[in-house]
Amino acid sequence: MKRDEQAHEQDDAFRALLRDQREKLNGVTRVQPAAKKSPAKLASRYGTQRLVNPPLHMNLVRRASGVLEWEFGPSLRRATSGTRRMAGRLPSESVAEPGAEVIDQVTFEELQPNQVTKVIDKVDRWLTPLAWEAKALRPEGLRVIVKDGGGFKLGPRFSGGKAALHRKKVFLFIHGTASNCDKNLTELSAHDDGLQLLTAFSKHYDVMLGFDHPTLGTTPLLNAIDLDRQLGLHDSNMPASIDIVTHSRGGIVSRWFLEQLCPPGVRAHVVLLGCPISGTSLAAPANIKRLLDLFTNIAHAAGGAASFVPFLSFATALTEIMAAAFSFMAKTPAPDLLLNLLPGLAAQQRAGNNGELLRLRRPAGAGCEYHAVTANFEPPKIGWNFLKAFNKPGARVLDTVADYLFAGPNDLVVDTNSMTMLDDARAVRESRVLRFKGDTVHHCNYLSQPETCRHIRSAFKV
Repeated sequence: MKRDEQAHEQDDAFRALLRDQREKLNGVTRVQPAAKKSPAKLASRYGTQRLVNPPLHMNLVRRASGVLEWEFGPSLRRATSGTRRMAGRLPSESVAEPGAEVIDQVTFEELQPNQVTKVIDKVDRWLTPLAWEAKALRPEGLRVIVKDGGGFKLGPRFSGGKAALHRKKVFLFIHGTASNCDKNLTELSAHDDGLQLLTAFSKHYDVMLGFDHPTLGTTPLLNAIDLDRQLGLHDSNMPASIDIVTHSRGGIVSRWFLEQLCPPGVRAHVVLLGCPISGTSLAAPANIKRLLDLFTNIAHAAGGAASFVPFLSFATALTEIMAAAFSFMAKTPAPDLLLNLLPGLAAQQRAGNNGELLRLRRPAGAGCEYHAVTANFEPPKIGWNFLKAFNKPGARVLDTVADYLFAGPNDLVVDTNSMTMLDDARAVRESRVLRFKGDTVHHCNYLSQPETCRHIRSAFKV
């Protein structure tokens, strides 16, 4: 089979994956009639200039370099009927170049700001359905982890009580952005070391809990307040210990809970898996559009591989939110407003004016023992050249060039050197850090690694 035919088939398969994700999010694929409005002026690479008219389409475009990028603006023609036709030159405000072609397209309608908030809420509920099972006004996602056939999953909601955790050994799992505990438990249950780990936990701990919580429309601090409320710790309900395994953004939730909200005297051990405890470059306002492009390219290159599905889900979530938000952002510097609409991401900014992280990075939590698992993902030599468009190795941290997402080593989502810095003068002790390097471990498959499971068992002495 010729290479361009293979690429054509890969594009078709990827469109099917995107369509499947949208159907899961919306129930049915959203189809809007073509809008009869004057063409919109595009936001060049999602820059800070203002939009003249709200765009009504998101076009997934392959550049001549092979990199996929989402463009906001009028509908562009996509090749059909098994042949590849060029989409023509894109508008001058975009990164126009011969040979660019449209791979996919999302059409959306204009919404009022209050409706956009509802879209973000809908996306959060899609990502963490168990947290909203009772259709409550606020999420109640703290649940008991139970054995389920050959694996483990979240069971009934934790009911608490006056002394439900008193003098008990407690295990708690806290997931990351755009994920949920069942996905993580499924990943662990899928291999022998992970299943043995969970089985050992079920014998060692008196109570095993998982905390499902919204990650886009709610800040980590508010998540931690919800966790504190649902655990209900007080003098007559003090556990003997709390051991926490947490992934990604969940590390920030864990730190807020343990260091600022948890009653003093609780003995805690925490394993941080790829956690942006010093923030992530992806959460900078100017990088939000680039984040969507990065995750789209990763999902396309991975071709539906299980460990990369979270990138596709997150890209779908961002597409839905951007499509909703752009209709009323016509007269606003788009990146800043969009990030403000997503406080769960904004709180992870790796910037000097991030008040939440600055407050959290004050020396605290002397009773907490932290362990960490990090990765420096080095992509395969074949098929991952697009990452050169997003990474700028060797540059200083917090590089001001918005075209690049990362200034150094990373696991595709979090800067590696952000995963262990607890505050300006204190890092996770090196003897308690497991470091991965190479093309095997990335942000979404830490729990698939036998070494990770052994590191967790060693940290908790299980």
